[in-house]
Amino acid sequence: MKIAIITSGYMPVPATKGGAVETLVENILYEKEKRVDNNEFYIFTDFDIKAKQKSEKYKKSKFIWIKTPKILKMMDCIIFNICTTILRKKKNISYRYIIKRLYYIGKVSKMIKKYDYDKIVIENNATLFSILKLRKNYKKYANKYYYHVHNEVIQTFGNTEMLKNTRKIIGISNYINKTIIQKIPEIKKKQTTVLKNCIDLERVDKNAYYENKEKLGINKNDIKIIFVGRLSEEKGIKELINAIIKLNNPKIKLIVVGKSFYDTKVISSFEKELIDVSEKIKDKIIFTGYIEHDKIYDMYRFADIVVLPSIWQEPAGLTIVEAAAVGVPLITTDVGGIREYIDGKSAIFVKNDDKVVDHIKEAIQKILKDKNLKNVFLENSKKIQEEYSIKKYYDNFIKILEEK
Repeated sequence: MKIAIITSGYMPVPATKGGAVETLVENILYEKEKRVDNNEFYIFTDFDIKAKQKSEKYKKSKFIWIKTPKILKMMDCIIFNICTTILRKKKNISYRYIIKRLYYIGKVSKMIKKYDYDKIVIENNATLFSILKLRKNYKKYANKYYYHVHNEVIQTFGNTEMLKNTRKIIGISNYINKTIIQKIPEIKKKQTTVLKNCIDLERVDKNAYYENKEKLGINKNDIKIIFVGRLSEEKGIKELINAIIKLNNPKIKLIVVGKSFYDTKVISSFEKELIDVSEKIKDKIIFTGYIEHDKIYDMYRFADIVVLPSIWQEPAGLTIVEAAAVGVPLITTDVGGIREYIDGKSAIFVKNDDKVVDHIKEAIQKILKDKNLKNVFLENSKKIQEEYSIKKYYDNFIKILEEK
């Protein structure tokens, strides 16, 4: 099969700038290198020099790079600055790559019109369905396009008809599939399937620890609590900071790994708010910024506790599965599709309600008191590793595309 994977258009694959969706796409290409089959992958992605260099290791896949002209990038910067400083939009990140996305859609639609693919896989963002609407590509690829959904679909951007006619909606959890059926009732349950996320076992099995830990200013007796993820309101980082403030434990150091928008210079209004909130514990909190995904597992091993307290309906949470696979004591919220991936043997679940800050605080105290919990989580980590291997992910992905 000739399989075209249409990625976001603002983050590159290989995932040199981060991103869960981009990492999962790269995992497919990683596994493809080991395979001898008739599948050919064509990856449509944003141009990035580091990504292009890294792509050379993937000999069995072809990358179609879309390079945005500088003038369009400048226009996006102007729009973003207006929304941030003049209009003071709370979720200013949503306005960062409007022009770039439109340019990307135009280029991709032209290319898929020119060439023939057996399957089209659209990754996550509903705006990308415009590649089918433009140049009437939906006729050419009727019954050949799939929608790989990683987050709840809030808007269809005028592409509802395209979504309704998708051959298969591939959700990362049953929860996500239910939300899209609620959004578009014409979509039937049999039109959906679940492809659970995967993790890189080779990195999980490493024995190395985060190589730059000395630069973090951590002392031997410090209790290292780590958060990994985008610094956005729904990820619960503000609630975690407030829980640390309430704990008032002089031994605790909170290490916050991530930025508001992956490995970019974009700083959201929420990220600025976090800095203000953390002023009360500035001697206990360390913002590392973006860390390459290759080193994330080392951060989990470095941690005494990992806290990933999403306060929205988390579709699945790749970081949650990664931490569970390492076996580090993990605290998360009982929301969305998380329970479809892990259970109480891999994490302590806290309620996402108006007392979530207190729940996080109590869960941290429980782990610090019960030394046996670490052994329970570590023992269950092998099961997580087996369940979410890249090999299994690749096999299931191809199986879905091959279904009649």
